[in-house]
Amino acid sequence: MHKIATSKPNPHLAQALSWLENLGFDQALMANLDYCRQIIQHAGEENIKNILTELSRKNAIPRKNLIPLQGAFPRHNEFQQKLANLNADQLALLLKRLSFLAQTKTYLFWTKP
Repeated sequence: MHKIATSKPNPHLAQALSWLENLGFDQALMANLDYCRQIIQHAGEENIKNILTELSRKNAIPRKNLIPLQGAFPRHNEFQQKLANLNADQLALLLKRLSFLAQTKTYLFWTKP
């Protein structure tokens, strides 16, 4: 197995995650939906939606991966409209997906011995 490349998350994404950590989120636990729901109740949906809106405005995230949207390259306005209609459970799922996008990824090439 050979390491080919390592990709780091977008700097805007890292900044948004630090804002989420200020609201009480732990990035290591964001993959758990129950944990996300619990923190959403304490932090407030609007605070989280504001952070996600700012992140979308900077084109720092692939919007289609977070919320099912029409078209290959959805616009910020479409993302913002869909985000406004999310309930706490859907927002928790979006945060889970966001935590996966924020992980450092290592690409490996497998060869037979």
